[in-house]
Amino acid sequence: MACNCKNCKDVTLFKGSDGVGVQHIEFNGCPTGCDGTFTIFLTDGTTYTSPDLAGNRFKYVAEFAGQLDATYTITRAELISCRVVPDPSCNPGDSDFEFTDFNIQVWTRLNPGVPAADWTKVNDAAITVNATTGDISVIPGATTDNAFIRIVILA
Repeated sequence: MACNCKNCKDVTLFKGSDGVGVQHIEFNGCPTGCDGTFTIFLTDGTTYTSPDLAGNRFKYVAEFAGQLDATYTITRAELISCRVVPDPSCNPGDSDFEFTDFNIQVWTRLNPGVPAADWTKVNDAAITVNATTGDISVIPGATTDNAFIRIVILA
């Protein structure tokens, strides 16, 4: 609605302090969350955690801080505890470590000290699955920059 007055003397401006703002938002990954929730950290020190928004598509997320040329490993034990892959005790003889039904994504964020920095998807990360142990190893890139590394497994 437009102001229909010439000098807008009839407009009342309210004075007061600013409200609560968003400090940063974090995706709750495994092993702490094992779901598709996120937590909003507010400037007054309180937090809000969302309901599971990812449904059955989300399986796992791990976040690391370090060098982009380092190797980051997600163990089969972690994947079992988060119900990404079945526990062998529930399915004896199951040694299927294939991840052909999963989409494994690698994301990085430079400037680890800046919570609002943008995440960038890495399209050429080296991802390998150990045929003996079922562990997943990821090398995000070829540079030694400090970064946050996020590995996401989707069904």
